[in-house]
Amino acid sequence: MKVVILAIACLLASVSALPNQQFTELEAALITRNNGLITGQIVQQIENVAQTIRDAGLDPLELDKEIEYALPVPSILNLKAALRGFLFRGLSNIVVNRMNYAVLTSRLTFNVELPEIALSVGVADWDVNIFDRNFNGIVSGRVAVKNIVIAGEVRVSLGVISGISLRSMEVTLNVGNIESNLNVALQGVNYSHHINNYLGVTVPGTLRAYQSDINELITIVATEVVEKNLLTNLN
Repeated sequence: MKVVILAIACLLASVSALPNQQFTELEAALITRNNGLITGQIVQQIENVAQTIRDAGLDPLELDKEIEYALPVPSILNLKAALRGFLFRGLSNIVVNRMNYAVLTSRLTFNVELPEIALSVGVADWDVNIFDRNFNGIVSGRVAVKNIVIAGEVRVSLGVISGISLRSMEVTLNVGNIESNLNVALQGVNYSHHINNYLGVTVPGTLRAYQSDINELITIVATEVVEKNLLTNLN
């Protein structure tokens, strides 16, 4: 679920957080009803966000790390942990399926997709002793969230003096499916089946069951983000 939230945050940032210069150009394009320039500015900002993610080293994100730590009195706390072959990828692969602006109705419709966000681990293991009580575990495998689609429409009002104001917005989220193939053992007990079933069956089912509520929340948050951005750029 955190991956989905992260994806939504990135997409909201890309469609709303235009720099001042680009916002001015977009505002001028809206007022002059230049359809190509309007959609081009938004698509370019999405591409900029994707590039920023890659430049920050977040896609792909690869980690290999070992930790060993003990207090001066190790019976109180000592631990060993290792992470090998960690790979997170797909967050910057933002595909614009549709971006259209209807000049007569001042309505923007969009459909943006992240085809796959995947996390894989060669092996992650830990062995922790706290007051001589042992906690250990090992995880390996892969989980992927597929076909995250954010679609919707935005209606704006235009004025030569007042500029752009938001009339209405509706945003929907659809998650295709979650593929979970993890091997998880805690305290020597294999929990792989339960965790894979939860991620692959329970989570998608919950998202479908509460889809209307989730879409309502996303719309409220998106509206606040866009309106705040409009005020920031207009002031």
